Amino acid sequence: MHYHLEVILPPVSNINDAVTEILRPFDENAEERSSAFWDWWVIGGRYSGSKAESRFPPDKLEAFKRWLIEEKVTVSGLQVGKQELAPASQIIKVDAKWREMFGVEGPCTLFRHSNANSEELDGDICPLREAMQARAYRVIIAGPGYEGGLTASYMIEEEFWNGVSHTKSTWDGRLASAVEQYKERLSRSTDEYRAAHIPKPDWITVTVDYHS
Repeated sequence: MHYHLEVILPPVSNINDAVTEILRPFDENAEERSSAFWDWWVIGGRYSGSKAESRFPPDKLEAFKRWLIEEKVTVSGLQVGKQELAPASQIIKVDAKWREMFGVEGPCTLFRHSNANSEELDGDICPLREAMQARAYRVIIAGPGYEGGLTASYMIEEEFWNGVSHTKSTWDGRLASAVEQYKERLSRSTDEYRAAHIPKPDWITVTVDYHS
C-alpha cells in the first residue's frame, strides 16, 4: 500500500540526498529491519500538491468538487495513484476552473495529469510555516545526528503495529500537532540539544509517497 509521509528537516543544499539519508534506516530491504516501514519511496508521487491544497478553504474545495459533478466530469475506471480525467479533452476546462477558483497558475492537483511525469508540484517542498495545516499518515522530524548528517529525531503515525494488530494512535494527523508534540518532548532536553533540534518556521517539509 501507499502512504503519505511528511519529512521536516533543517534547510539543506540537496534535499533529495538529505531525505535519502533520513529514510535509509527504515528500508525494508536492508538487513536490519526492526523499524522498517518502506520498500520504495518518491518525493511527491500520488500525494503531490496535497500541502498546497491544505492552504485552500475547505468550502472552496467542496464547491470545486460540486462543480465537477455538475459539469459531469468523468475519470478513468482504472486508478493508479490520482484519478485520471478521461477523456483527456476535459483537462483544459478543469484546469481553467481550478485556476479561476484558487488563483493559482498550475494544473488541478487533484488529478493525475498534474504530475504525470512525476514532477514536483507547489508545496511538495516548502517552508514549515507554509505547511502547518497539512495532514499526513506519518511525520518524521529530523535533526543533527550524533555522528554528523541528519537523522530522524521524532516520528509519529496515525496507526501503528503493536505486535498483534494495527492500533490507531492519538495523533490527529496534522503537521501542527506533530510539531507541538515534539516541542513538548524537547522541553525536557538540554538547552543545547533543544536549540539544535526544535523545528523552526524556515525548516523544510518534504512530501513523500512511500510504499510498504
